[in-house]
Amino acid sequence: MKKNIQTTVIAIMGIFMSHSAFAQPQSTYDRVMETGAIRCGYIHYEPNTIINRQNGQISGIDHDLMEEIGKRLALRIEWTREVGFGTAIEGMTDNQYDMVCSDMWAGSARARQADFSTPLNYSLLNVWVRADDTRFDTNVALLNTADHVFSAIGEDSNIQIVKNAFPEARIMKLSSKASIEDVFNALTTKKADAVLEDDVGALAFLENHKGSIRNITKGNPVSINANVMMLPGGEYRFNQMINNAIRDIQFDGTFDKIVRKYNASESRRRIANPYEENAE
Repeated sequence: MKKNIQTTVIAIMGIFMSHSAFAQPQSTYDRVMETGAIRCGYIHYEPNTIINRQNGQISGIDHDLMEEIGKRLALRIEWTREVGFGTAIEGMTDNQYDMVCSDMWAGSARARQADFSTPLNYSLLNVWVRADDTRFDTNVALLNTADHVFSAIGEDSNIQIVKNAFPEARIMKLSSKASIEDVFNALTTKKADAVLEDDVGALAFLENHKGSIRNITKGNPVSINANVMMLPGGEYRFNQMINNAIRDIQFDGTFDKIVRKYNASESRRRIANPYEENAE
């Protein structure tokens, strides 16, 4: 009898342990629905995400977009952690936050670990040089030699774009925690010869460093990139919820109003409405 009881106990424990071993982790969607909040990682990159260093208050295009998403989904938006472009994916995969609520470029390398939202708009990537440097004005391809250096943030999708466009040029990889200002500082201090960047990053730098850099490929961009928000990989239900909210906000004109609020309509190219052939 005693032996039978021991056998039964062992069998029950085995079933329990087997069930625990194969229990599925809670999905992002289920956690968000349970807590009523989306936890955001965010990147200081004006005018998309603006952080007031005096009081920590956050504003900007991406901030207002996310707050509108929260309003329409009846969810709180929690601005959980400031990160950098090169480190943003780590905190999301480690479950420190649910998504990166500052837009970025969707790079192939990042797609190994993350998904991306529907595009918010498009960036035109141009070559920026020092204002007094005329070496490449007549032929930007002259940058494509080992004698010339581009500066970029380590682990950022920008690096692959530079490699594709200027395969012979060298790349100065800054820390993954570096900012866009650090990238342009490397240019203006003559540690690099050029930077491949969109108008948002360059114009933000020019705000504090007037006349220091200029665009030598205006009207003929090197690359076009979709601006997206980074979403958790494999979380279809959560990601579709975010995408549906973004499309609603785009289609009813709310996103255009947010962009105009920050005087950023000229910095990027808007997404065409489904019935339009082209968008300005």
